[in-house]
Amino acid sequence: MNFIKKHKKLFAVLLVLALIWGGAFIWTLTIMPNRYEGEPLPEASEGEVRLTCEEGATPYLAKYSADDEMLEVPFKLITVSDSHLIDESGDIFFEKLAILLDRSKPDLVVLLGDLILSGKEDVQNKLAAFFEEREQYWSFVPGNHDGQEYEGEEDRYEQHRWWYGTMTGSPYCISFDEGGDEVNGFGNCAVNIRTPKGISQTLFFIDNSLNSESGHAIDISQVEWYEKRVGEIATENGGELVPSVVFMHRPLEEYQYAWDLVPKGEAELVYGDCIEEIEYGGGSLMFEKAKELGSTHTFICGHEHKNDTRIIYGGINLIYTQGLHFETYGRSTAMKWKLIYAINKNCNWFTEGGTEFVFTPDGEYQIAPRYIPLDYFFYTR
Repeated sequence: MNFIKKHKKLFAVLLVLALIWGGAFIWTLTIMPNRYEGEPLPEASEGEVRLTCEEGATPYLAKYSADDEMLEVPFKLITVSDSHLIDESGDIFFEKLAILLDRSKPDLVVLLGDLILSGKEDVQNKLAAFFEEREQYWSFVPGNHDGQEYEGEEDRYEQHRWWYGTMTGSPYCISFDEGGDEVNGFGNCAVNIRTPKGISQTLFFIDNSLNSESGHAIDISQVEWYEKRVGEIATENGGELVPSVVFMHRPLEEYQYAWDLVPKGEAELVYGDCIEEIEYGGGSLMFEKAKELGSTHTFICGHEHKNDTRIIYGGINLIYTQGLHFETYGRSTAMKWKLIYAINKNCNWFTEGGTEFVFTPDGEYQIAPRYIPLDYFFYTR
């Protein structure tokens, strides 16, 4: 007792810290919302996925029968983000990605940035080999951390140029850069999904990982390129506007507006929560242009690892994808996460999994989050 009296200030501080930590722990176990997972989307339909590139036309993905006939069937894709892989890492990521793809069975996988921080090509080669072994088509957009450990260049823009060059060119990767030096960023491109009825969807991949010199997250050159391509693809489709999705790494500033308007009933929260601050970088004209053109029904991004919302704002879906974040925030060695999962498996502070899309031949779509079962979280290093 004398020892406690002598050091009562120290014990008071420790008691306060214990109460704060204990309160946060109880909040985590009891108040944190269970992650929503709606009705599972249909499995991918039968047929072989093929990429076709014809001169003067937008590349397209379609499904074919064994008799080489294009099929009028739905097309399924899944998005994942923020693996943050470095040299000699990724065993957990590849294991969980395989589990996710085995469950989802998508026709296309879209990786939404902050994938590989490494300054070497080993992990990129491993990623390409993973998809090649599975004969799985995939694509990606750059993230703000990608290639940041490359020592050949100090300039982040040039590091991105190097990184992007190491990611493309493998047999099942559909990403390419169609904008060239006239359009800000790397890998801005459009790929269509076709059926015998015509183009059912356009997939726009836009690099908003680094702010342009103008300070915009999506540069005006990218907005102009997007507007031009929406018109050109409509022409390819016999003059009929094609529904589209925009894939990017960072959220638009409208994600913040929408989140703030949910309590007022001026935006609809379909599912999810925003645990982390919404970091959208510089603003852009992209959202307003999308509303004006009427093609894009969904924007989807990564970047914030604990956010997994789908909000409908101005008639457009603003979505945070689920991701595979095992290499982030020191989680690979943090015992507290294992303890939380052991006590309450329904509580997942992170959002491991992917976001599924199913596109019908008529241009309709379904969206649903697909979480990895928490039983898969118990791992050792």
